[in-house]
Amino acid sequence: MENCFETLVGIVNVETCNCEPNLPTGNDTVRKWYYEVFVASASPGGSATFEADYKFPTDEDKIQVYENGVEIAQSRFSVSGKEITITSPLANAYYQVWYYAYVSAADTIPAFDTSKSGLFLSDILPISELQSVPNKWQTVLQARTQAIKESVASLSVAIKRNAVEQHVKYQGFVGGEQNDGYLDTTFGYAGVRIRTNPIQSGYLRINRIATYFEKSGTVNAWLFDGAGTVVSRRIELRTGGGGRKMITDVNIEVPLLNDFNTCQDYYLLYEYDPTNRPKKNKTYCAPCNKSGINPITYVNRYGLQGMWPDDYRGALAWNNYIIAGGIEWDDVSDFTDTPENVSTYMNGLALEIEVGCDLTKGFCRMLNSGGPEVMALATAIQRRWATILVDQKVITSVPSRSNVAKGDAQKSMAGVWEGEFAEAMNYLAGAVDENSNDCVVCRPKISMGKLMT
Repeated sequence: MENCFETLVGIVNVETCNCEPNLPTGNDTVRKWYYEVFVASASPGGSATFEADYKFPTDEDKIQVYENGVEIAQSRFSVSGKEITITSPLANAYYQVWYYAYVSAADTIPAFDTSKSGLFLSDILPISELQSVPNKWQTVLQARTQAIKESVASLSVAIKRNAVEQHVKYQGFVGGEQNDGYLDTTFGYAGVRIRTNPIQSGYLRINRIATYFEKSGTVNAWLFDGAGTVVSRRIELRTGGGGRKMITDVNIEVPLLNDFNTCQDYYLLYEYDPTNRPKKNKTYCAPCNKSGINPITYVNRYGLQGMWPDDYRGALAWNNYIIAGGIEWDDVSDFTDTPENVSTYMNGLALEIEVGCDLTKGFCRMLNSGGPEVMALATAIQRRWATILVDQKVITSVPSRSNVAKGDAQKSMAGVWEGEFAEAMNYLAGAVDENSNDCVVCRPKISMGKLMT
């Protein structure tokens, strides 16, 4: 779930809070892979030490360091607490570090008084009314998550009354077993270049990668963007040997367009080893291609502005979202002068992908832009959140005259809140269009004998 919804409605306003213990403060931590960047000085000397945001793990297998895009050996760095020291650093080198650590969960579990809309749960349901609910704060947070999921799901259904999804999701494969022998190259790296359709709320998910290499074992690969940034930690791909297919689950998701960009490239590369060559497997199965349409190889075919046409169907429908093909390259810190054409080979790789437009990300963009839609969605989440908690309270409350009286009153209010939730959904159904969410387009209005616009 996008963090924009988690911070939209708060629990209680700090100005009116008779604050109780164990309120969520936003200082909780979660274990995850974290990414940071450091730059060496022009004269770094024998070593360079940098301080990270979080404590490094003691297991150095859970730390990956890249020097100008190239992963360096563990023998070249050491860690102590939040400090990492790199030996024999290069002048002005660009260091990227992926490490597994306890990091702040503030974006996932915001502080109790965080509210971008200015609305709080306590505005309509006093927190003191939840005393009888077991694990109160955990229940409150779980109820907010449920309210957000239900609100987003209801909105996704509601907007289809007046709009349709602009982009049909593609799920399938890029590349296959058909090949023209093994790849021989003098370049240091080989793999696949991917140019993406510039849809702001679009995503590309690589679920699995199949390999076709001469030897069995493991091949390390890295996913770079066009600026030479390593956008995921090292990808360890299994190989079957003899050109046989071997599949690895990877589950990597990247945006189709990063902020401030007009176009987006990704490079899935591995170090080329002449003693373990990849197959020159093709981007598509030629005998399966009944249409006679070939995949695009010129990455600038659609220019740098605007979304692409969606002319491709069937097994080649991925070309509506990405242009993909083989590339060989030397300098992974700089992809500026890469050729404008990719090959019709995948250089020993095949991708199982899902690519499309994420309505939820589109809603987040709508919230970031402001406007009455923000308050409408905040109101919907607040009302649904309170209703869920009242239901929880009714189920778990200890019977008493006070609880019965308050419970009946709150159940009555919950009915009102449900009506206000539905009213907010109706408003949003008519307000969301291609101007507020780039995943949808207005449904044409048709009447007898003419097209209404």
